[in-house]
Amino acid sequence: MKNKNIIAVLGRGKSLKRYKKFSNLFDKIYICGTFRREIDKIGKKYFENKDIIHVVARGDRPLTHIQYKKLNIKHCQTRMRSIKQYCSKDGKDYSKSFPKKMKFKDLPIYMKKKGYPPVSWEIISKYINEYNYVDLCAFLENKFPDIIKKAQKKRTRDWPTIGIFGIELAILENNPKEIYLFGFDFYKTLTYVTYAEDFRRIDDSKKEKSKIPKWFYAFDKNKKINIVQNKRGLTKMMIYHIKYLLKEFPKIKFYSASNALKLNYQNWYLLDS
Repeated sequence: MKNKNIIAVLGRGKSLKRYKKFSNLFDKIYICGTFRREIDKIGKKYFENKDIIHVVARGDRPLTHIQYKKLNIKHCQTRMRSIKQYCSKDGKDYSKSFPKKMKFKDLPIYMKKKGYPPVSWEIISKYINEYNYVDLCAFLENKFPDIIKKAQKKRTRDWPTIGIFGIELAILENNPKEIYLFGFDFYKTLTYVTYAEDFRRIDDSKKEKSKIPKWFYAFDKNKKINIVQNKRGLTKMMIYHIKYLLKEFPKIKFYSASNALKLNYQNWYLLDS
C-alpha cells in the first residue's frame, strides 16, 4: 500500500458524489452498507486497485458478485460479536445472500468496549448533554442492566449507524494521520443514489403502494430531514459520537465532504469545493 496515513470512509449521503474528485488520494477505503448502486453511479474505475473493506449491517444487501470479484474485496466486516448474530429473529441467515466464499469478520477484540451498551437510541440521546462518552456508557450500564442483558443476545455493543461504526473501525485499524468522510450528511438529505426515487415511480394502486417502505413517507422534503431518524435519536447520536472521536483522536485530521455539520474543533475540516 502506498499511503497508510490517509484513508476514506464512504457513507451514502449526497456528499458521496465528491469522492470521485479525491479518489486518487486513497489506497484504502471503507464502504458502508448497501453500496452496489453507488459504485455503479460513481464509476467502478474510482474503486479499482484499492484495498476495500465492505462494512455491513444485518440486512444490508451485498454488492454484486462481479463487483466483489473485480474490486478484489475478500471480506466483509460486521459489528456483531459472532456471525451467528447475523441471523434475524426468525432465523434468516443474511450472510447467505453474499457470495459463498465471502468471509465475514466479527467485531474486533479492540472494539468490544467501544460503541454503546445496547439501549435504544431514543433513550440514550436523552442523556448525551449530561455525560461525556465514558461516563455515559457507565451510566447506561448501571441504569438499564435488564434491557442490556436482554439485548446482548443480539449484540453486546452498538453504534448509531453502520457508517459511524465504519469510521471508528477505520481509525482503530489504521491509526491514520488523515481520514476523509464522504456521504455523511446526517440525514439532512436523501441518499446519493436516492433509492426513494424508485418508490416515486410506483403508481398509487393499493397493490403497488404496499411496496413503499414506511420510512419514505417520513422524509420531510421541505425541511430535508428524515423525521424517523431524528425521532429515534440517531442523528443526535451520530453527531455526539463524531464529537467524541474528534476529542479522542486530536492528532487525526478529519475532512468532511459535507457541510451539514459545522464543528468548532481544530481537527475538523470541510473539504474545499
